[in-house]
Amino acid sequence: SSPSHDDPDYLTEFFHTRLQAENELENFFEEILQLNRGNANKDSNDIISLLVQSEVDEKISGKEIVSFCKLLLVAGNETTTNLLGNLLYCLIEHPDVYKQIQQDTALIPK
Repeated sequence: SSPSHDDPDYLTEFFHTRLQAENELENFFEEILQLNRGNANKDSNDIISLLVQSEVDEKISGKEIVSFCKLLLVAGNETTTNLLGNLLYCLIEHPDVYKQIQQDTALIPK
């Protein structure tokens, strides 16, 4: 069984779990970078390709790219969550707009 919150071993177990998850995430991004390095295309304009090109030009290191990818993942998750929450709030506060969008989805920008 896992330790309870008041057990001193709880923080140690939590720390090891967090460290393992962070290592797995770093390995995930490293694999993506390796794939991208192998398919280097200067015409690509996705964020990973641009970061890898900066690495090639010696403006940023691979370790910095991985850290930046982790930051983007967390920041993107947070902003998307807030965006969806605010969207639902606005639609509830303005049922007339919600009705219009239901009737004509072309009103939603692409």
